[in-house]
Amino acid sequence: SFSEGINTYKVAPIIMKRHSADRLIRRLQRKLKAKKELTKTDLVPLTLCLLMGGKMSLKDRVTESFHIIHSASHIPNEDRSHMEAVLYLMADKFLEPAELNKLKEEIHMTQLGQMLVDWGIEQGIQKGAKQKTQEFIINALKLGISDEDILRLTECTSDELQAAREHWLSR
Repeated sequence: SFSEGINTYKVAPIIMKRHSADRLIRRLQRKLKAKKELTKTDLVPLTLCLLMGGKMSLKDRVTESFHIIHSASHIPNEDRSHMEAVLYLMADKFLEPAELNKLKEEIHMTQLGQMLVDWGIEQGIQKGAKQKTQEFIINALKLGISDEDILRLTECTSDELQAAREHWLSR
């Protein structure tokens, strides 16, 4: 326990190893097979399956959990995305890099997978745009165009202009 002023905080550890991830996953798979709707309450424990006991490998637990969450199409996308994100974060902590790479292939069709792909594309576009702007600035500097005109044409900041100038001069 921890006391701060008039408040006392007590920690109650919850040992997840006593729970079986195998039983949880099998129960949810049976429910899906019987065409029963899975509730958010059914799905949330899947995010902790890597902390639970069981004989199923960690990678298989995560893979099956992703499939189950993805199959619960009546759950709002935002809720499914949050569960997938937590599950992926847990996998990142517990799986070996090779297992994590295989998992990435497995989840590419999930909401989280699509979000990661979209994010990667956006990052690539932004990086490409920055490189093109920097190339334009360097070419403009070579042609003797004034800083004011470069700033107006590119809508870049003074810092970006200076960085491009330093990059050009360091070549």
